Amino acid sequence: MFGISRTVICFFLLSVSLVYSDGIQEQKLYSSKRLDNSNANDLPMQNLQIMFRHGDRAPARDVIDDSTPVIYNWPEGIGMLTSTGVDQEYDLGHWFRERYGSYIPAVYNASDIHMRSTDLDRTVMSGQAFMAGLYNCSNATSCPLVKYGVRWGPVPVHTIPGDGDNMFSAPYCPRLKKLKADILKTPEAVEGLKKYQGLFDLLKSVAVNMEITWAKVPLITDLMICMNVSSKPFPKWCTPEVYQQLKDAQYYIWRELPRMWPEINRFEIGMFLKHYGDTLMAAIQRTPAPGEPTIGKLYAYSVHDINLENFQAAFDYFDGEMINYAGAMVFELHGPKPPGKMEDYYLRVLYKRGWQDRQGIYIPLKGCGEKSAEQGCRLDLFMSYINNVQLAEDEYVVRCGFTSGSIRILPQSLYFLIFLAISLLSPEH
Repeated sequence: MFGISRTVICFFLLSVSLVYSDGIQEQKLYSSKRLDNSNANDLPMQNLQIMFRHGDRAPARDVIDDSTPVIYNWPEGIGMLTSTGVDQEYDLGHWFRERYGSYIPAVYNASDIHMRSTDLDRTVMSGQAFMAGLYNCSNATSCPLVKYGVRWGPVPVHTIPGDGDNMFSAPYCPRLKKLKADILKTPEAVEGLKKYQGLFDLLKSVAVNMEITWAKVPLITDLMICMNVSSKPFPKWCTPEVYQQLKDAQYYIWRELPRMWPEINRFEIGMFLKHYGDTLMAAIQRTPAPGEPTIGKLYAYSVHDINLENFQAAFDYFDGEMINYAGAMVFELHGPKPPGKMEDYYLRVLYKRGWQDRQGIYIPLKGCGEKSAEQGCRLDLFMSYINNVQLAEDEYVVRCGFTSGSIRILPQSLYFLIFLAISLLSPEH
């Protein structure tokens, strides 16, 4: 019907990081000496992945009593990464380079690393700052703009629009929304929340621009944490005792309650575990994972505290603390040169507990037998355990209960169809 005079190009949505590499030299919290990176069971690294929380940010909304308008106190804008947050993520990239420099290539190559972020400014910017810290720009080969006196280089940070990002934005799942609402009505939750009833009543009495519900208490806590980190004065009602109660209530609602219903955790982390498992199998079989053009050496994910918490919850790891800014989970796969058998490889997970933690700790993984966290989890045991937690895309859609009218075309396909239509309808055709 229509003639096409030129190739229709399908492109990906991505953000290009144009960030400097001199950002926090005065603070330089990381060690100038490469950290010891002893191998699990004396086996070399075969795959490396990091999931990290964004850095310090402005609140996502004004405080509930209008006492501290965000627009006047955080010049970056509502919910945006602050200059402190940029420093934290740049430092994280440097720390990552220092610890794993013998594995990570010195110069960026798209075949080596894939950087993905959720579709929010603060995580995209965190990903950019992290990549600037990870890849130094010392010469024209690694950074072509050095000859102009500009010490930064473009590195892609890939995103998927929030309403299509089922891996890291599970709240769009109707079934999950219902589960989270229902769990607050269970006898266990009603009993557990009694200790915070006084706090709840206080919040209702001072709120002028928000209807207070139990589900919103953690969001109010988040506002107060943003203020505390930025040294902004609390409203008069938020005494030190109230602030601690807010943090305790947040931990209970966001971390302890969901433990009662494993289905919640499966919706929130299942698709990432499926993706992660696929990349591990690709690494040991030397074949690209589904949807991946190459066998990557390194994957990085710029996400939110809840995403890291969901991974920890899947393996029953709870330390009583929420995830700090620039907190990270590093996934190391050790084993012989691929291809090989699953039982010959070991996985261990390093938890870096925020920007102030310089070493991190290896955490135990449920279902991995008697080996210590430092020795790692045998890959076949890990894959067997996540088999009951992971979710494929099609299974996720079915279990979530999307109606025919609410299922969206996958973003990549949608954009291709849009541009194809534009091309076909253009005057040239």
